[in-house]
Amino acid sequence: MEKRSVLLYLIISFAVFAALATVAAVFDYDLSGFLADLKEGEYYSSNGFSRFIEIYGETPLYLFLCYAFAVIYWNAFYFGKPAVRYIVCAVCVIAIAVCCFTIPARIRKNALALGASAINGKALVIAVEVITGMIVGIAVTVGVMFTGKENVRAQLSFAVAVLFVAFASQVFSQGLKLINKRVRYRALNAYGGEFTPWYKFNGYPESFKALVLSAGTEDAVKSFPSGHTASAGIVYTLIALPYVFQKFAALKWKVFFACFSVFITGIVAYARIRMGAHYFSDVLFGGSVSFFFSLIAIYFIYERKTVKSLAAYCKIT
Repeated sequence: MEKRSVLLYLIISFAVFAALATVAAVFDYDLSGFLADLKEGEYYSSNGFSRFIEIYGETPLYLFLCYAFAVIYWNAFYFGKPAVRYIVCAVCVIAIAVCCFTIPARIRKNALALGASAINGKALVIAVEVITGMIVGIAVTVGVMFTGKENVRAQLSFAVAVLFVAFASQVFSQGLKLINKRVRYRALNAYGGEFTPWYKFNGYPESFKALVLSAGTEDAVKSFPSGHTASAGIVYTLIALPYVFQKFAALKWKVFFACFSVFITGIVAYARIRMGAHYFSDVLFGGSVSFFFSLIAIYFIYERKTVKSLAAYCKIT
């Protein structure tokens, strides 16, 4: 990616983002009032589509992380020197297990929050989650192996990009949640409270503590930004693929990956507003965080050859 292209891409993206953020500053509450599918006094929407996204919307993050660690595992396995190989492989196996076991655990947690019936028997729940996690982890790891030895080497850059975007976007978005303490639209609908625009950082005043006591959970004041949208936004790393594989270098593939990423992230964003869980500005910032970190990853990893330097240092390629 040429520097001019990166600069132009960033200028256009920031201009669009600034325009949408301005719209959100004025119409946030009204948009939620129009789109949210909530009855008066209801905290969780009964809308099936929105509930599905609430339960499964974070899954892309953990699947992409599992993939990234699988790529690093096979790079170490195929190309690493013994001293490095065993350590890297062991760390990756643990990381893959954590990511894969987190998927069913998060799904269960989100489903229970929405009022789903708990499965009787803690041992049964753990067994189901372990088996599910093992199936997902093995499937992803074996799938990466079948892409071929040389393709595994080529995918290392993309895997590092995924790890960077996942870590940076989650730290940034979850950190903002802790600082901002913005009241969710559904909390206002169910328990009352004070609406604040996205640019006002609330801290944790006494009125919010009272709201949390009424709601019975701090989830009520974790609106800004949208964690689900930031997690789904990991798909923005797909825009890096044309810079990894020559066969995707054509314009049609660049357009496809960009449109696909916007589509997936947009579905989750819309569902979160529909659920009453977030305002437009929440999902805008959540998705944009992952998008801009993806652009940063592309520049530093492919323009600055960061991965090649890292790989040479670790002697895994």
